[in-house]
Amino acid sequence: MRYTKILVDTASNVSVKEWKLTPVDAGDRFSQAAWSVEKRQLAGGRQEGVDIIQVNNGALQFTVVPTRGFNVWTARAGEIRLGWDSPVKEIVHPKFIDVSERGGRG
Repeated sequence: MRYTKILVDTASNVSVKEWKLTPVDAGDRFSQAAWSVEKRQLAGGRQEGVDIIQVNNGALQFTVVPTRGFNVWTARAGEIRLGWDSPVKEIVHPKFIDVSERGGRG
């Protein structure tokens, strides 16, 4: 089974604000697998307008941030959290970052 969906494409001026795919949505009503792919756009504060895509294959869940160069924001393998603790607790939209600060690193 193959499924294709463009969620973000600047060349075509496409940005789907919210979208979700599950086995039922993909036409597999008999699947026992618990997987999903979901795209959302965050609202409020410095994260306003940030896109995130959450992927869950049943064993591994991770969130990527297209707005921040497809950065991996969170990841879990079962009950094990993968990653590190950033001092910044929210995903800051690039429009709120002064790239001239910190030696050009923003």
